[in-house]
Amino acid sequence: MWNRGIRLDPNDEWAHYNRACAYSQLDQREDAIADLKRAIDLDPKCREKAKTDPDFAPLRSDPDVRELVGVDPDQPAHN
Repeated sequence: MWNRGIRLDPNDEWAHYNRACAYSQLDQREDAIADLKRAIDLDPKCREKAKTDPDFAPLRSDPDVRELVGVDPDQPAHN
């Protein structure tokens, strides 16, 4: 579903964001990070949403994800 939406509109930040959520839930770390980065590049509001979105719980403690969403590395990860 998200792949088709992204093919139709590669600049749809929420399609990238939602696909990142799906990848996160599937434990596909690299794909999740790539789509989340693209979503944030398209709309910085995605950064704030990702900080607390339960779909990213599997990656919440990942240092690359924490840096991407702007979470202090010394702050405990909340799932």
